[in-house]
Amino acid sequence: MLELFDVCRYYGGIKAVDQVSFAVGNQEVVGLIGPNGSGKTTCLDLISGVTPLTSGTIRFKGQDITHFNATQVARIGIRRTFQTTSLFKDCTVLENMFIASHLADRRSLFRPGSLRLERRRLEQSARDLLDFVGIPPSYGGRAVGELSTADQRRLMVALALVNQPSLILLDEPSAGMIVSERDEFSRLLLKIKERGISILIVEHHMRLLSQVCDRMVVLNFGRVIANGPPEAVQRDPVVMEAYLGGSNHAVG
Repeated sequence: MLELFDVCRYYGGIKAVDQVSFAVGNQEVVGLIGPNGSGKTTCLDLISGVTPLTSGTIRFKGQDITHFNATQVARIGIRRTFQTTSLFKDCTVLENMFIASHLADRRSLFRPGSLRLERRRLEQSARDLLDFVGIPPSYGGRAVGELSTADQRRLMVALALVNQPSLILLDEPSAGMIVSERDEFSRLLLKIKERGISILIVEHHMRLLSQVCDRMVVLNFGRVIANGPPEAVQRDPVVMEAYLGGSNHAVG
């Protein structure tokens, strides 16, 4: 589905991402991991069109999207969350969902028919998604700033799922959650996979990644140093060296 070929992003002499190649298959969950500063978020920025590549190629469903901007990337079926909760916190939960729907599909603003019927359709769709991610539909009228950190994170996932994308990119989505909330979140990710949606996730909590990932790709100093099943990657000596300076303990 998603393929990166020798993708690079340089800032002067700094190689933030250096000849990175990997793929995400249909209905696959891939963890993108590595020490701080290894290029994980930069990779998501490049895929999502937030940052232009220095060189290399990105393909999605066989289409070259290397030079697509963020809007174009979103509209072909790749959606993104960020490390910080990038929400309209003075707006209600449902208003955030409406905004996401309009951004994902501008035609929703101009479809013929009753505006009242259109709003009713959007509201029902939004409440269904909120229920799917674990936010009570009754929270629809609440200001986002009133939600817990975990619910704000779940709302970001709901926004990414508007209009059924093929691939979502998640950047540290469980940040700020306690263990029980992360376990619930891992179950949500598996439910998303069951819907036929692929996931590329940057995350530091290895327990969560081990629960949901089919594969892990490991970056260090902007380069791929391992790519394989979670159990094998966590015991790879090169990966342990990168994380732990040569410790004999598994990553995580």
